[in-house]
Amino acid sequence: MRELLRELRQHTHTGSLSLRQARERILEALLSAAGLFGVLALLVTLPSFIRAGVITLFPIYALGISFVWAMKFARWLPYWVRAAWMLLSIYVFGLTELLNFGYTVDGHAYFLACTLFGTLFFNRQIGRVLLAINTATLLIVGWLISSGTFVVWGFLFRNVDLSIVIGTAFTFFSIVWALQSGISVLLTQLDTALQEERLLRDQLEQRVIERTQELAQARDHALATSRELAEQREYLSALYETTLDLLNHRDLDDLLQAIVDRATSIFDAPYSELMIREGEDLVVRAYTDNQPFLKNDRVRREESLLSWRACDSGEPVVLEDYTTWAQGRAIYAALSLRAVADFPIMANNQCRGVLALGRIAEGHLFSPQDIHKGKLFSQMIALVLENANLYQTAQRQIVERTEAEQALQRLALDLQAQNADLDAFSHTVAHDLKTPLGGIVGYSQLLQISHRKMQPEVIDRDLQAIQASGNKMATIIDELLLLASVRRSANVTYEPLDMAAIIGSVHTRLSYQISIVQGLVLYPPSWPTAVGYAPWVEEVWVNYISNALKYGGQPPRVVLGADPAVNGVVRFWVQDNGMGISLEQQALLFNDFSRLQPKRVDGHGLGLSIVQRIVERLGGSVGLTSVEGAGSRFYFTLPEVMQGAESTIPLFPPLTMPDRTRARWRWPGRRR
Repeated sequence: MRELLRELRQHTHTGSLSLRQARERILEALLSAAGLFGVLALLVTLPSFIRAGVITLFPIYALGISFVWAMKFARWLPYWVRAAWMLLSIYVFGLTELLNFGYTVDGHAYFLACTLFGTLFFNRQIGRVLLAINTATLLIVGWLISSGTFVVWGFLFRNVDLSIVIGTAFTFFSIVWALQSGISVLLTQLDTALQEERLLRDQLEQRVIERTQELAQARDHALATSRELAEQREYLSALYETTLDLLNHRDLDDLLQAIVDRATSIFDAPYSELMIREGEDLVVRAYTDNQPFLKNDRVRREESLLSWRACDSGEPVVLEDYTTWAQGRAIYAALSLRAVADFPIMANNQCRGVLALGRIAEGHLFSPQDIHKGKLFSQMIALVLENANLYQTAQRQIVERTEAEQALQRLALDLQAQNADLDAFSHTVAHDLKTPLGGIVGYSQLLQISHRKMQPEVIDRDLQAIQASGNKMATIIDELLLLASVRRSANVTYEPLDMAAIIGSVHTRLSYQISIVQGLVLYPPSWPTAVGYAPWVEEVWVNYISNALKYGGQPPRVVLGADPAVNGVVRFWVQDNGMGISLEQQALLFNDFSRLQPKRVDGHGLGLSIVQRIVERLGGSVGLTSVEGAGSRFYFTLPEVMQGAESTIPLFPPLTMPDRTRARWRWPGRRR
């Protein structure tokens, strides 16, 4: 407001024209006119000077006009210097005219101008002095001319007597005196008018200032009202947005942090925290980013009297300057807190927590309006926390119910799988086990009845048949046990695999079968490292390689390999040189009890089903690519070993496999 009034006053004074300013403007205009018309007059009279032979006067007039122009542009000089120089130049021009041409109109005009301009530029006293000087100059020069003491250059008034000089001087004096008197009166009236105008302007300015003050007061009142409405609107908007946060923030900690952020913005408190009561402690659950030391801070009664006073009383506790409070916490010493306010969060007449707000600006206190808004805000927090607790309870019940339903679904699926296994087991027992068991019984009965009459070589043949049937039954039983163990296992440790060692063990187990079929098995020089359970992976290789030897070409040629890891998965494969498999048959390969070439090789169809279950339990998948007439490639995938993992650290939840399953497993036809 003060700046506005100062600018208005300055503008008003600037707008009023004083007598001094008027004189300065007149001087500026006369200098411009004198300089311009002086140059024109000099150019016009130059031919006359040349014809009269007085060309020497030309430099004098030119120098005088130059001085006029110099004063025109020398605005940095004081006013009185420029005005005096102007008067001196006019007097010199008049004296030059008088001394060179006698009593001429031009000379009298110069003296007249000098006298009048003295009054105009300065005052009546200066004008009277100049009038006396100019009159005296006319009298002295006239007397010198009339007495013959001084002779001019023979122009207009060569013969001038003393009476004419005195009469001319008296006339000049009278006329100029009258003109000076009139100009003085005019200037006096002008000065009076300017003073009255300035007085009126001052009165107008005072009225404008008073009116401006009234308007400013009205504006301040309107701004205060508008500010209160804006703050109330902002507060209501913040409450609304905080309520929306209840719907957006499902996590309680996120919700509490959102409340602190809102409170920091609404109350202009850069240091804020929210404490939840846990027994006899207040635990900080949310805080502003500039207070990381408050994470999980537990506040006991003797540590923070301010917060506990608010919690126990159920009313806000406000402190104007925390730095001067002797019982303040040392943890806040580096913050230089000033005004602080603790608002209890009450629900069912019980304190659930405290919202603590802190300001650091000196004199920035919590007003009664701030305290009122803080109480409303803490009530809103209580409702939000209550709703959040209800929501979490409902969510927990939903999760528990969902988990129970999922457990029931898993149990139902397990029961279905067990029923399927029972069906498969009954099928195996009824068909695959019945045939070798019938052979054993038949050969045994035949030997029991006729062994005394049979030749030794016939007896050996029948005993070998009985042994082969027994081995086949043992193999089928072992595979059934392995299939069941894969379903039941829940405590096996997955580790990085030494695939070269596993392949060495597989080669040892299948060496007899390889020699029987005269097969060729090729291995890569190195293997990528994957994660799995070595005994199960060994069974996968045994199954794939033994099938390749069974169903391969004549002789079988089997190639083992692995592809580089892609997206954290390593693919291992077995390539044979068999007849290939059609697309229709490929879809049935990994089903239980599937055998695609029953006429060529005896079997029971459990192998690939076991492989699929093992690999899926290890986190991988199985498959094949095959072209009829060009062989087949069976593959399985396992997770890649992550960098930094060690073989002694389990990478997956532990699973268990009964030792008896591994101990009894063997490839079909292996001798005991």
